[in-house]
Amino acid sequence: MTTLPCPCPTSSGEVSCGIDGIWVTYDYVPPVVTGISPAAGLAAGGTKVTIAGTGFTHSTDVTFGPADSTYSFTVNSATSITVVTPPGSGTQDVQVYTPWGGSAADPADKFTYQP
Repeated sequence: MTTLPCPCPTSSGEVSCGIDGIWVTYDYVPPVVTGISPAAGLAAGGTKVTIAGTGFTHSTDVTFGPADSTYSFTVNSATSITVVTPPGSGTQDVQVYTPWGGSAADPADKFTYQP
């Protein structure tokens, strides 16, 4: 078996890669966050949140703003992740990452930390 690494764009799009005249083209579709429930929780962290969206099957990380990885998360399906929030403040983008890239910041991915 031959392995050929192919780049992934920073957003969705067509990617082509090849070797020795053999080319493969595929459409890269990054994870997309479409909703957060609940959309607010304590600044101390520890709120159990469900993230809705698409492309979650191979998720490797979930972040709340600039914070590092969350404490724990479970990929329930390609469209649902359950996560426990880390400590934080203000309103943050919740982003889901796979080995190939992450979700873009979007109005639907906001989580607000409350005192």
